[in-house]
Amino acid sequence: MFSFAPFLTRGLLELLAPPVCFLCGKPTHRERRALCWACLNGPLLRADVLSCAICGGQSPAPGRDCAVCEKNRPAFFQARAAVVFAGDVRRLVHLFKYRGALWLRGDFGDWLHGCFTAHYSNAVFDCVVPVPVTRMKFFQRHYNQSERLARELGRRVSLPVVDNALARRGGSETQTALTRHGRGENVARAFYTARPNKIKDKDVLLVDDILTTGATANACTRALLRAGAQSVRVITVARGVME
Repeated sequence: MFSFAPFLTRGLLELLAPPVCFLCGKPTHRERRALCWACLNGPLLRADVLSCAICGGQSPAPGRDCAVCEKNRPAFFQARAAVVFAGDVRRLVHLFKYRGALWLRGDFGDWLHGCFTAHYSNAVFDCVVPVPVTRMKFFQRHYNQSERLARELGRRVSLPVVDNALARRGGSETQTALTRHGRGENVARAFYTARPNKIKDKDVLLVDDILTTGATANACTRALLRAGAQSVRVITVARGVME
């Protein structure tokens, strides 16, 4: 028999001890959120200041392509991120990705939804696809952080999530310590489409936590296009910048 007791208990606890912001320690005033409005919108650098028309990275002028995209245009149509991967954002993403802090998905969902509204509100999408992790990483973490983000965003923008559309071959080295060229080489053939019938002729929104060089997003896009996807745009929580 269904019981309202757990909901009543949680509501009473939040009334007596309101949730506090993970960063500043003040009440969040946001139900089921880890960050208060000030920390969500204030000191964090928005990725909008990085203005390449294609990848969203740094460019000579707003709306112009960056030097990397001018030289080698990526397979994806466009990529956009909500915030820059630095400072508190870096700390939060690492907690979410490596430490099981899945309670941050609501705040990350707020960032993703804001980014989607700002950049993709006029674009046409048929589905949301998360970037996959290797079986080993899934075994270690017990979740795919990109899949959790994809479901959070898909629910908000009313798009179906095609889980396991992409798969990742084992053995590829982690991207973190590699150069731009090394990242591209590392993931060039790491991804394949596991459910091509769900992708064919679709306009896809590819979701990941971080985009730095775009190597992973590019490799995923190529796999989706080989499977017959119509187009691929990318959205991530954070935009990394190569040193």
